[in-house]
Amino acid sequence: MNTIFADNDGAPRPAAPLPAAKPLTQTLLTLVRRELWEYRGLWLAPLIMAALVALAALIGHFDFDLAHAQNDKLRMLLTPQGRSGITTVVQWVVTVPLFVMAAFVLSYYLLDTLHAERQDRSILFWKSLPVSDALTVVSKLLTGLVVVPLGVFLLAIATQLVFSVIIALRVATGTAPDLLSWSFVSWLQLEIVTLLELSVAMLWYAPIAALCLLMSVGLRRPVLWAIAAPILLPILEWIAFRTHYVSSFLRYRTIGIWHVLVQGLNINPQTMADRPLSSALLSQLNFAAAFTNIDLWLGVLAAAAMVYATVRIRRYRDDT
Repeated sequence: MNTIFADNDGAPRPAAPLPAAKPLTQTLLTLVRRELWEYRGLWLAPLIMAALVALAALIGHFDFDLAHAQNDKLRMLLTPQGRSGITTVVQWVVTVPLFVMAAFVLSYYLLDTLHAERQDRSILFWKSLPVSDALTVVSKLLTGLVVVPLGVFLLAIATQLVFSVIIALRVATGTAPDLLSWSFVSWLQLEIVTLLELSVAMLWYAPIAALCLLMSVGLRRPVLWAIAAPILLPILEWIAFRTHYVSSFLRYRTIGIWHVLVQGLNINPQTMADRPLSSALLSQLNFAAAFTNIDLWLGVLAAAAMVYATVRIRRYRDDT
């Protein structure tokens, strides 16, 4: 190809240099931003849930009468440590709806994202861009497995602060009981516990996320298969073999790591009266056993294999 051009006076001049390729991290960031722009429910649904939690704090009715409780263990909750424990429980309860909503939204996103681009033929446009199939698939996995969960974690922190301010104002106006005791140390300990639990969840559910992407790229109705398969396979296994291996595996792969995490956990009213609940959780939850669990890392390897298969199918599947 000739790269020499002539000026008006006939003198040759070199062609303009080609634009430099963008760094890999910048390209990956752009792809993640594209996912958040195309699937606005990834951030809009947790925001709506956070607003509902704040609204519940604003108009909710609180009716606790621990001061006249006959049970001594319940009255221990009125001590400073007990109030701190109640505060920790409230903070945890505030975060649960956000993560539950995010789990439902992310499940649909991972099952739909690669299927939708084939269905509306937008894959033909995206494949015309200088972005590899591997980078595209990895960006979708990172969006669903890392970016959105961490974003929801930050949103949960903001929601807790808003919730705390609303409750403090209601206590000051006499419309809510004064059962909470806010402490920066306890709050920070709970956030560390939550972040560690979130890290465990990211690793443990990585194969499920990768499987959703594999179903999205390989099946015509991935959402239907994702709902029907966990229901039909255990039934068919029982009819054919009278065994429960499939249901046991599904149950273990769903909640198995949490049984490992809570081994040795002993939380009761006496514990909450002796030390902050957040401190007890941080010291008693078995994070070392969870992070060194062999099934967790085997699942990560399985996720890597399924991501590789997803890339190959997307690259060579005939979308015409």
